[in-house]
Amino acid sequence: MRRTGMIGLCVAAALAVSAVLAGGALAAKHVNKGPLKYSSTSGLAFLEQTGGVSRVECKVSESVGEWTSATQGTITTTFHVCEALGQKCNSAGQGAGTIKTELLKTTLGWLNAGTKVAGVSFTAAGPTDLADYECPGATPIKERSKGGVIGEPTPQNVSSTGGSLKIEGVTACRKVRHAGKGKYNNSICTELGGSKEYEKGRFQEDEKFEGGLPILLESEVSENGGATYESAEGIQNIEHAAQVNTEQTYMKGSKTLHAQDPGDLSTKGSEPQMGRCRAQKHGHYTEEQCLTLAAEKNGKFKGHFEFVPIPS
Repeated sequence: MRRTGMIGLCVAAALAVSAVLAGGALAAKHVNKGPLKYSSTSGLAFLEQTGGVSRVECKVSESVGEWTSATQGTITTTFHVCEALGQKCNSAGQGAGTIKTELLKTTLGWLNAGTKVAGVSFTAAGPTDLADYECPGATPIKERSKGGVIGEPTPQNVSSTGGSLKIEGVTACRKVRHAGKGKYNNSICTELGGSKEYEKGRFQEDEKFEGGLPILLESEVSENGGATYESAEGIQNIEHAAQVNTEQTYMKGSKTLHAQDPGDLSTKGSEPQMGRCRAQKHGHYTEEQCLTLAAEKNGKFKGHFEFVPIPS
């Protein structure tokens, strides 16, 4: 059975979870609060099957998301100009070539707690698949994508109004998740046959957070119009994803005004947190990036800025 790669949680395709450049001073006396909302776009996004048989490729995508707490949020991504085996793919209710994910949950975690590098995972927000789609044609493909994927947002520890996200595959020899689906009998992929527990090819670079369970893309693929399905594993690749935070609006008298809403993915504590660096008397930090600790006197810090977790 010739297997297609899965668009899976390409969700990330668009998610950029943090920052680009400081947004500057906010409108006078306005204080941003509540969820941190954003939109993002990506270029080429594709998912290969481990073993490199084939892939689903989408030319562009856009996402809409928000951080509703310091560690979690939601996002929905729509991919455009999507094809597999030369056939246009679409999810239910979408036009040819358009695949839309279900509502997805974003969660922060440690990629490396020692060096303080945070990652973000994308999993189903409810009892649904990540994305279901079909590719009508000579080989009628249907797919149900499950599981999740992890990416690395940048920059970190910078107050900013946008950012980027990296989701990549790496070439390696790893144990396959489905018994007998590999080609090799040893962990360095030099001995063919035997248990067939290992495969040499492309795998997801980050497959779990430190101390956590694996977060892996999984799909059920049919190439006979849904008559039968077979499990597949794959890796998500995002060529470029860029995020812009949504401005907050507020009233001043009868006027509707707008304020930039910089976010800060902080890795300075025991767990990564999304928040805002806010002007505050006796704050812990000396500048609007919340990087430099202020001096302390009589139990009080002498800084003018404080890191405040979302949604405060």
